[in-house]
Amino acid sequence: MKLVLTADGSHTIWLPEINEHYHSAFGAVTESEHVFIRSGLDLILCRKDNLTVFEVGFGTGLNAWFTCLKALNTGKRIHYYAIEKNPLPSEVIKTLNYPVEQEHNALFYKIHECGWDSDSVIHD
Repeated sequence: MKLVLTADGSHTIWLPEINEHYHSAFGAVTESEHVFIRSGLDLILCRKDNLTVFEVGFGTGLNAWFTCLKALNTGKRIHYYAIEKNPLPSEVIKTLNYPVEQEHNALFYKIHECGWDSDSVIHD
């Protein structure tokens, strides 16, 4: 497993044994914002106040974190479920450069500290 800096300056993980990146090498943050948030979540949230999201492949948690920030900024209630075959170790999570605002760092790490197979509340 190797930490890679993408074209937008954000990190992704590269798995050399299968030659696969977790996010686009052109930009992990750019990809999540465009594909997951603007082209997905935003289109649904404009019509709903409550939403349940199920993500196959939690990966770096970037989509979950952006979803959490979207819920905070819109006041929408989002229940987020994810599965992951190979969760990243905490030492890798700590090296990712996603959280940019100090107040949101705690949320990013809280998401990663949640136990698997149980419900957790990140924010009211």
